[in-house]
Amino acid sequence: MPFLCPSCNKPSLEIVRSIELPPDDEWDEITVQTLVCSGAACGFSGIGIYEESRRGALDSECVRHTGYATLSGDAAKVAALIRRKDKVGLARSIQKTFPLEYCA
Repeated sequence: MPFLCPSCNKPSLEIVRSIELPPDDEWDEITVQTLVCSGAACGFSGIGIYEESRRGALDSECVRHTGYATLSGDAAKVAALIRRKDKVGLARSIQKTFPLEYCA
């Protein structure tokens, strides 16, 4: 299911690569994703962070899915780290680019 691209405003933003990171104190599931618009003339690329917490009552969960626009070189670097399954390098790279608490 494609997402709405923030650049061309069409439902053509797709998750190309993803890797799950270890859980932390707040989130049970943390996934880093590379995002690319499949629109012919758009060229948008970005990073997605999917976080899910299943703590609390049995029927409760909290989900946060956030996207960040990046330079195409940054998205390519993250994609290469995902391909190599380099979770440590990935966390360091994302921490340099984005101020995300769970990368500390």
